Amino acid sequence: MVLPDALRFLVLSAFLLSRGTAVNHTRCDGSGIDRLHLTKMQLMPENPQPGSRLCVSFEAAPEWPVRTGAVVRVTHAEFTIEQPLCQIKGLSCPIAAGATVQASICRDVPLTAVLLAGQRLEVRTSVIDEAGAPIGCLRAAVFIDDTIGVLDPDLEEIATQSHAQLRTELNRVASNAHGAVTTDEERAERVRPLLRAAYEASPHWAELYTRWRDVHGSRQRRSLEATPAEGAAQRVLSEAASFTTFRSNLLHAYHAGRRIELDERSDLQGDVRRTLSHFA
Repeated sequence: MVLPDALRFLVLSAFLLSRGTAVNHTRCDGSGIDRLHLTKMQLMPENPQPGSRLCVSFEAAPEWPVRTGAVVRVTHAEFTIEQPLCQIKGLSCPIAAGATVQASICRDVPLTAVLLAGQRLEVRTSVIDEAGAPIGCLRAAVFIDDTIGVLDPDLEEIATQSHAQLRTELNRVASNAHGAVTTDEERAERVRPLLRAAYEASPHWAELYTRWRDVHGSRQRRSLEATPAEGAAQRVLSEAASFTTFRSNLLHAYHAGRRIELDERSDLQGDVRRTLSHFA
């Protein structure tokens, strides 16, 4: 499972908007079961954007009573998620059969959803009552926008200060500006606490970087795995440079309004990426 927290709201949104123009849908099977009778819904914005606020409002007139214990179950090839239906803001259970209900869900789409940028997420969503009987089931899709939403300026200022200190120290140890610092171990000792501070100052970037490395970081993993055990210091230096460049690259794309396209070279400097692309 790549993004359990980020996906929870996105896939629930796909279900709620399964009859809207923004999201394609089909029945799960030929039974035609739909006892929720969704009538109105709205997604703001239309395509979920990593780092932004996403709100879904809807209106329904369930054919069956909805009581505490009813759940929304979302399944995908990689995960299964359950959301108590009665915990959605605006819903108060029990809901009488035929009663018209209105509710809304608003969540911040995690920055880690960048890993799904430009993808259409196909999911199967079923609603099950407290006794385990099906109320409705649809297969739907939601498109994840390939740009980053509005980043919190206060959080980014703190993160930028921490990353700037880390980059400065990386440049100093690389140029031997300290003079007496001559070994990788000594360089790593100076960099390690600043790397830790950068992770702590920007947990949203740290999580995205870690997830990216799990999915796309094969080049870096091969490099680290090829480093002998006694080269732990070099691994610290490599990770620090990778993390700061990764964030910097995405911020450049964000400020320029460019599409986000993550791959295994996303932690390389622009000139290095261009050189590798030339010889690809």
